[in-house]
This record gives sequence, C-alpha cells and structure tokens, in this order.
Amino acid sequence: MAHRKRSLSLLRRYGPWALVAGASQGLGAAFAEALADLGFNLVLVARRREPLVELGDRLESSRGICVQCIVADLGDEDAPGLLEKETAGLDLGLVVYNAAFAPIGRFAERTIDQLTQVVDVNIRGPLNLVHRMLPRLTARSRGDRVPGLRRAGIILMSSLSGNQGSPRIAVYSASKAFNSILA
Repeated sequence: MAHRKRSLSLLRRYGPWALVAGASQGLGAAFAEALADLGFNLVLVARRREPLVELGDRLESSRGICVQCIVADLGDEDAPGLLEKETAGLDLGLVVYNAAFAPIGRFAERTIDQLTQVVDVNIRGPLNLVHRMLPRLTARSRGDRVPGLRRAGIILMSSLSGNQGSPRIAVYSASKAFNSILA
C-alpha cells in the first residue's frame, strides 16, 4: 500500500509526462519501463528508430499510457530545440538524460572525432537540454513549497567512472564527472 501511495504521489507531482533521452536500450529503457509502471505518459528519445518505436508500442499496449517517440541524435546541437518544439504542448514534469557515447580504448588510440562525439553526447547534450527545458520546468514547479502541488525534475545519469579516471575510457569518465557536478 505504501508503494502505491508513493507511486501515485510521484505521478501527481511530476506527471503526467516524462521525457527519457537515450531510451532505446539499457538503463534508458529501464527508466522508461519504471516510469510507465508508475503511470507516466512518455516522450522517448534515441537515435535508433526501430528499438525506440518497438519499446514505445510495447509500453502503450501493455501499460495503457501515451507514448511519443522522437528520433534524434542527442549529440547534435539542434536536438534540444527539436525536443522543446515537439513537447511544447505536453505537461512535461520530468526529464531523464541517459544518452551516452563511450568508445573503449586508450585515449591515444581514439580519433579526435570519437573523442569529440563523447563530449557532444555526454556533455553538450545534457547541458543544452537542461538549459532549454529549465525555464519551462521551473515555471511548472513555482509552488513546490506547498504540499501536493506539482513539481518538476531533471535526472542526469552519471557513472562511477566519473569518480576515477580510467585509461580506456578517459573522456567518458571526465564527461560523467561533468554530469555529476551539473546535476
């Protein structure tokens, strides 16, 4: 019973819509599943259309929620603007940024394009998305000191690798440290 009350409270405060970036697999898909279990309608974002749409269709049919899928490369500087535009009519209360790029190998063995892509997806992506969505989310949660009123939240996924560098994922580790501090 306590779990159900907590679930309804989360949906009432942060719902009805949540955006999950990097939703097509792994932790992003798990976040989408968990939010769907709580009754959130979802905006799912990822680069790969097929797994994204497959997840969206499955969640709509099995959970009875609404799902909007947006195919976007979160390393593209235009992606946050696209997401802002595509979600403008939705009562969005929660943003989860889970997208990441992590080529494995020693720093000197990676191309500058690979290293820059890590920065684009793992640092610029969340930075730009938070900057674009924050005014909207802040406006929604102005009454957060009054019990029962709606709130808004942002979850930026990090990694334990952000606490200690590793020679095989140096730039990824640095990017995850950035996300921990930004959050």
